[in-house]
Amino acid sequence: MSQAETAWAGLGSNRDPRNNLKQALDLLQDAFGDLRVSPAYRSSAVGPSAPDFVNLVVAFQTELDPESINVQFKRIEHELGRKRGAPVATGHTIDIDLLMLGDRVGTFGQVTLPRRDVLECAYVLRPLAELEPEGVHPVLG
Repeated sequence: MSQAETAWAGLGSNRDPRNNLKQALDLLQDAFGDLRVSPAYRSSAVGPSAPDFVNLVVAFQTELDPESINVQFKRIEHELGRKRGAPVATGHTIDIDLLMLGDRVGTFGQVTLPRRDVLECAYVLRPLAELEPEGVHPVLG
């Protein structure tokens, strides 16, 4: 049996974000159990006339590998009507990305950890830092 690790996931929505984020949190809790949830933040979307995004970060314990977690995330996105490849201007019902899993570093199938958004995107870093104020980046320390 594997040992449970902390997983951190970023969630974002710019189409009915209050409703879609709540539904995503409910489905994530069903799939992974207890969640710790950061505050939500509104940020501007990239692109002409795209609605603002609302983003937050969740943490949970899991024994699953990165690819299996990602499969669950994609299932939830699909269930909530996410259309892959749709332009941002049309809105995303939900986007769920695995940011980090324990102190794992590397590429696991189609998942690279830690996700570069952790260092490049304030809409990920700020809620992550609020959720884990003593957290340490597994590569940069």
